[in-house]
Amino acid sequence: MPIEGLPAAEPAAQANTPDAGATNTAAQQSGAGAQPAQQTETPAEKTFTQAEVNAMIANRVKSGLKAELKKLTGDGEGGVTLETLQQQLNEERSARQALEARATVREFLTDTRNQLNVNPANVAVIEELVNGRLQFENGKPTNIKDAINAVKALAPALFTNQPGSVEAGEGRNTTARPTDMNAWIRSAHAKKAA
Repeated sequence: MPIEGLPAAEPAAQANTPDAGATNTAAQQSGAGAQPAQQTETPAEKTFTQAEVNAMIANRVKSGLKAELKKLTGDGEGGVTLETLQQQLNEERSARQALEARATVREFLTDTRNQLNVNPANVAVIEELVNGRLQFENGKPTNIKDAINAVKALAPALFTNQPGSVEAGEGRNTTARPTDMNAWIRSAHAKKAA
Protein backbone atom coordinates (compact mmCIF):
# COMPACT_ATOMS: atom_id res chain seq x y z
CA MET A 1 0.00 0.00 0.00
CA PRO A 2 1.61 3.29 -1.07
CA ILE A 3 2.01 6.00 1.54
CA GLU A 4 0.51 9.36 0.77
CA GLY A 5 3.10 12.00 -0.09
CA LEU A 6 5.88 9.56 -1.03
CA PRO A 7 6.84 8.14 -4.41
CA ALA A 8 5.73 4.55 -5.02
CA ALA A 9 8.41 1.91 -4.49
CA GLU A 10 9.57 0.11 -7.65
CA PRO A 11 9.36 -3.68 -7.56
CA ALA A 12 12.66 -5.51 -7.38
CA ALA A 13 13.69 -7.55 -10.44
CA GLN A 14 14.09 -10.83 -8.60
CA ALA A 15 15.14 -11.65 -5.15
CA ASN A 16 18.32 -13.68 -4.91
CA THR A 17 17.77 -15.43 -1.66
CA PRO A 18 18.78 -18.93 -0.75
CA ASP A 19 15.11 -19.85 -0.29
CA ALA A 20 14.20 -18.82 -3.84
CA GLY A 21 16.69 -21.22 -5.39
CA ALA A 22 15.63 -24.04 -3.09
CA THR A 23 12.00 -23.66 -4.10
CA ASN A 24 12.84 -23.79 -7.76
CA THR A 25 14.96 -26.92 -7.43
CA ALA A 26 12.33 -28.60 -5.31
CA ALA A 27 9.70 -27.98 -7.98
CA GLN A 28 11.95 -29.40 -10.65
CA GLN A 29 12.73 -32.52 -8.62
CA SER A 30 9.12 -33.28 -7.76
CA GLY A 31 8.37 -34.28 -11.29
CA ALA A 32 6.40 -31.27 -12.42
CA GLY A 33 8.79 -30.86 -15.23
CA ALA A 34 6.15 -30.18 -17.89
CA GLN A 35 5.92 -26.55 -16.83
CA PRO A 36 8.87 -24.36 -16.17
CA ALA A 37 9.24 -23.35 -12.54
CA GLN A 38 7.68 -20.01 -11.63
CA GLN A 39 9.75 -17.68 -9.62
CA THR A 40 7.93 -15.57 -7.04
CA GLU A 41 8.63 -11.93 -7.21
CA THR A 42 8.54 -10.15 -3.91
CA PRO A 43 8.59 -6.37 -4.13
CA ALA A 44 11.33 -4.76 -2.15
CA GLU A 45 9.86 -2.73 0.67
CA LYS A 46 11.05 0.80 1.09
CA THR A 47 12.31 1.60 4.51
CA PHE A 48 11.91 5.01 6.04
CA THR A 49 13.95 6.78 8.63
CA GLN A 50 12.32 8.02 11.81
CA ALA A 51 12.63 11.62 10.58
CA GLU A 52 10.70 10.77 7.40
CA VAL A 53 7.97 9.01 9.39
CA ASN A 54 7.70 12.00 11.74
CA ALA A 55 7.45 14.38 8.76
CA MET A 56 4.68 12.26 7.18
CA ILE A 57 2.71 12.17 10.44
CA ALA A 58 3.15 15.91 10.95
CA ASN A 59 1.85 16.58 7.41
CA ARG A 60 -1.19 14.36 7.94
CA VAL A 61 -1.99 15.92 11.31
CA LYS A 62 -1.59 19.40 9.86
CA SER A 63 -3.86 18.70 6.90
CA GLY A 64 -6.38 16.98 9.18
CA LEU A 65 -6.47 19.98 11.50
CA LYS A 66 -6.94 22.36 8.60
CA ALA A 67 -9.79 20.25 7.23
CA GLU A 68 -11.46 20.08 10.64
CA LEU A 69 -11.08 23.82 11.15
CA LYS A 70 -12.65 24.48 7.75
CA LYS A 71 -15.50 22.17 8.67
CA LEU A 72 -16.11 23.92 12.00
CA THR A 73 -15.88 27.47 10.70
CA GLY A 74 -17.65 26.77 7.43
CA ASP A 75 -14.75 28.35 5.55
CA GLY A 76 -15.23 28.26 1.81
CA GLU A 77 -18.97 27.58 2.09
CA GLY A 78 -20.12 31.10 2.91
CA GLY A 79 -19.91 30.21 6.58
CA VAL A 80 -18.98 32.18 9.64
CA THR A 81 -16.30 34.81 9.33
CA LEU A 82 -14.66 36.99 11.90
CA GLU A 83 -16.66 39.99 10.73
CA THR A 84 -20.00 38.23 11.13
CA LEU A 85 -19.01 36.96 14.56
CA GLN A 86 -18.00 40.49 15.59
CA GLN A 87 -21.29 41.86 14.27
CA GLN A 88 -23.27 39.24 16.20
CA LEU A 89 -21.33 40.05 19.36
CA ASN A 90 -22.06 43.77 18.97
CA GLU A 91 -25.76 43.08 18.39
CA GLU A 92 -25.93 40.89 21.49
CA ARG A 93 -24.17 43.54 23.56
CA SER A 94 -26.61 46.21 22.35
CA ALA A 95 -29.60 44.01 23.14
CA ARG A 96 -28.26 43.23 26.61
CA GLN A 97 -27.52 46.91 27.21
CA ALA A 98 -31.08 47.86 26.20
CA LEU A 99 -32.56 45.24 28.54
CA GLU A 100 -30.40 46.40 31.45
CA ALA A 101 -31.30 50.03 30.74
CA ARG A 102 -35.00 49.20 30.67
CA ALA A 103 -34.72 47.38 34.01
CA THR A 104 -32.75 50.27 35.53
CA VAL A 105 -35.31 52.84 34.37
CA ARG A 106 -38.18 50.70 35.67
CA GLU A 107 -36.50 50.38 39.07
CA PHE A 108 -35.89 54.13 39.18
CA LEU A 109 -39.50 54.93 38.27
CA THR A 110 -41.04 52.53 40.78
CA ASP A 111 -38.65 53.31 43.64
CA THR A 112 -40.58 55.29 46.26
CA ARG A 113 -37.43 57.12 47.37
CA ASN A 114 -37.42 59.06 44.07
CA GLN A 115 -40.95 60.40 44.77
CA LEU A 116 -41.99 60.43 41.12
CA ASN A 117 -45.64 59.51 41.76
CA VAL A 118 -45.92 57.51 38.52
CA ASN A 119 -49.07 55.61 37.66
CA PRO A 120 -48.06 51.94 37.15
CA ALA A 121 -49.98 51.91 33.86
CA ASN A 122 -47.68 54.68 32.55
CA VAL A 123 -44.37 53.03 33.43
CA ALA A 124 -43.97 51.23 30.08
CA VAL A 125 -44.64 54.42 28.11
CA ILE A 126 -42.19 56.42 30.21
CA GLU A 127 -39.58 53.67 29.78
CA GLU A 128 -39.83 53.93 25.99
CA LEU A 129 -39.51 57.70 26.06
CA VAL A 130 -36.59 57.66 28.50
CA ASN A 131 -34.63 54.87 26.77
CA GLY A 132 -34.21 56.99 23.65
CA ARG A 133 -32.53 59.72 25.69
CA LEU A 134 -30.12 57.60 27.71
CA GLN A 135 -26.36 57.82 27.39
CA PHE A 136 -24.18 54.83 28.32
CA GLU A 137 -20.75 54.44 29.80
CA ASN A 138 -19.30 50.93 30.19
CA GLY A 139 -22.71 49.48 29.37
CA LYS A 140 -24.52 51.37 32.17
CA PRO A 141 -26.85 54.36 31.72
CA THR A 142 -25.35 57.54 33.14
CA ASN A 143 -28.09 60.17 32.79
CA ILE A 144 -31.27 58.52 34.06
CA LYS A 145 -32.40 61.49 36.15
CA ASP A 146 -31.83 63.98 33.30
CA ALA A 147 -33.67 61.79 30.80
CA ILE A 148 -36.63 61.31 33.16
CA ASN A 149 -36.79 65.05 33.88
CA ALA A 150 -36.79 65.77 30.12
CA VAL A 151 -39.70 63.34 29.61
CA LYS A 152 -41.48 64.81 32.64
CA ALA A 153 -41.21 68.27 31.07
CA LEU A 154 -42.64 66.95 27.77
CA ALA A 155 -45.50 64.91 29.23
CA PRO A 156 -46.24 65.85 32.84
CA ALA A 157 -49.58 64.00 32.73
CA LEU A 158 -47.68 60.68 32.72
CA PHE A 159 -46.21 61.49 36.11
CA THR A 160 -49.47 62.05 38.00
CA ASN A 161 -50.97 59.26 39.97
CA GLN A 162 -54.22 60.82 41.16
CA PRO A 163 -57.13 58.49 41.45
CA GLY A 164 -60.23 59.44 39.47
CA SER A 165 -63.26 60.61 41.35
CA VAL A 166 -65.86 58.08 42.37
CA GLU A 167 -68.59 59.86 40.45
CA ALA A 168 -66.41 60.18 37.29
CA GLY A 169 -66.87 63.97 37.11
CA GLU A 170 -70.62 64.00 37.67
CA GLY A 171 -70.50 66.25 40.74
CA ARG A 172 -68.85 69.21 39.03
CA ASN A 173 -71.89 70.42 37.12
CA THR A 174 -74.57 72.07 39.26
CA THR A 175 -77.38 71.53 36.76
CA ALA A 176 -79.36 68.39 37.34
CA ARG A 177 -79.12 65.80 34.60
CA PRO A 178 -81.91 63.47 33.64
CA THR A 179 -81.77 59.98 35.14
CA ASP A 180 -83.56 58.03 32.41
CA MET A 181 -83.91 58.21 28.62
CA ASN A 182 -87.37 59.79 28.63
CA ALA A 183 -86.28 62.52 30.98
CA TRP A 184 -83.22 63.17 28.83
CA ILE A 185 -85.29 63.49 25.64
CA ARG A 186 -87.74 65.87 27.39
CA SER A 187 -84.89 68.04 28.64
CA ALA A 188 -83.29 68.15 25.18
CA HIS A 189 -86.62 69.28 23.63
CA ALA A 190 -87.11 71.82 26.37
CA LYS A 191 -83.70 73.37 25.60
CA LYS A 192 -84.55 73.63 21.90
CA ALA A 193 -87.88 75.30 22.64
CA ALA A 194 -86.30 77.85 24.92
